[in-house]
Amino acid sequence: MTTTQATCADLIIANKIDREQDIYKLFGAENYQELCELPLSVDTTQLTTVTLSWGGPADYLEIEHDTDGDIIKVVYVYQNWFDDARMSITEGPLWKYAHFIVEGLYP
Repeated sequence: MTTTQATCADLIIANKIDREQDIYKLFGAENYQELCELPLSVDTTQLTTVTLSWGGPADYLEIEHDTDGDIIKVVYVYQNWFDDARMSITEGPLWKYAHFIVEGLYP
């Protein structure tokens, strides 16, 4: 007998519904402090888009970074009219170029 564990993709909808119910109850509560205490953290990031070409096809980089200029994620996007594809970039020339761009924002 084989058992398989549910994946996050299997569980996300039920978890979202539970979370929404919890938050809905907090909005109805008289204690505003409970709403403020809910998140474990609140993080701010920035998204910088570097357009490499436009039209059809177009391509660009989406660079997510923190307010200190540290890169969190780089995504290469290729679009051709009503279709697009995204690829995570973790090394190579596009990764280096993303660092070059963000370093220019935070000299």
